[in-house]
Amino acid sequence: IYTVSTQTRSFVLSVRTAPADMRTRSAENTPSSPGGVIAVIGGIIQDMVFETERMPSNDESLDATSLKYLPGGKGSNTSVAIYRAQHKRPISYDSAGKINGTAEENDDGEDVQTVVQVYINTAVGNDNFGRQLKRKLGKNGVNVSGVRQLKTEDTGTCAVFVDSYSGQSRDIGYPGANTHWTPRNNSVECLADGYTPDLIVAHLETKRETVEGILQTAHNNNVDTLLNPSPVTYLLSSVYKHVTHLVVNEREAAELSGVAAPGELVSLEKWREAARRFLKWGVQNVVITVGEKGAFYATKGKEGLVPAVGDVQVKDTTGAG
Repeated sequence: IYTVSTQTRSFVLSVRTAPADMRTRSAENTPSSPGGVIAVIGGIIQDMVFETERMPSNDESLDATSLKYLPGGKGSNTSVAIYRAQHKRPISYDSAGKINGTAEENDDGEDVQTVVQVYINTAVGNDNFGRQLKRKLGKNGVNVSGVRQLKTEDTGTCAVFVDSYSGQSRDIGYPGANTHWTPRNNSVECLADGYTPDLIVAHLETKRETVEGILQTAHNNNVDTLLNPSPVTYLLSSVYKHVTHLVVNEREAAELSGVAAPGELVSLEKWREAARRFLKWGVQNVVITVGEKGAFYATKGKEGLVPAVGDVQVKDTTGAG
């Protein structure tokens, strides 16, 4: 479910205006000198969203009040959110990663070559879900040249159950082809169709070992990284020195830092303790999202709590993490 936030907008605009030493390339309908490049490592998922008046109990069957088929996956959501943070309307890409049409400007009048380009890297199955999801991402401004279609795997799917009263959700997902993706070679350029990324954003819908290798390669090439370790998987403490920005929720922070049991990292003191442990392991910037309370951040020498935006009516928390 494609989402965007004001925090994403602020971050992307800072990348967009920063100078970058990037490789140039020439290809038909492809910008030769983009204003910035962000590569995303994460999943593409077909969400099946069931809305119900309440969650069923064990051994209970309930009828849903509605069913929607929506594009999802953490990598997919992140890619579209980054793109929407800088555009009102999307530039459309085809399956090969080329811009549809020949216009040098998008519908907002922005020069295509001066905006941040977003590349997603993952895999889908050679099925209707995979073809549709890849096409939708391209129409939403994301370059899909790094999305492979695997003949022997199914596209990832997720059954999402939404409580229509509270807006809270729970889900069961099958990662499918996402976990079988690997980079084409040991370079950062292969993650952005030949460009050197300014930032690599990674989730753990791809195999942990693959993500760890990409983080190390990025670190060795002085490319900033942002890790959102979800679905949460144990990582060796030595991995964190390759992470520029770490974004976790309370449960992920508890499990990965070890300072509290999941569900018990609920105080400012515990947030601070977890963040400082990540900093000790080598992360440069830590953000712990804490739901309706906002987000706790920490860097070397500075930390604080940013309150959440008030007066928000929650409709559905799916994709909001």
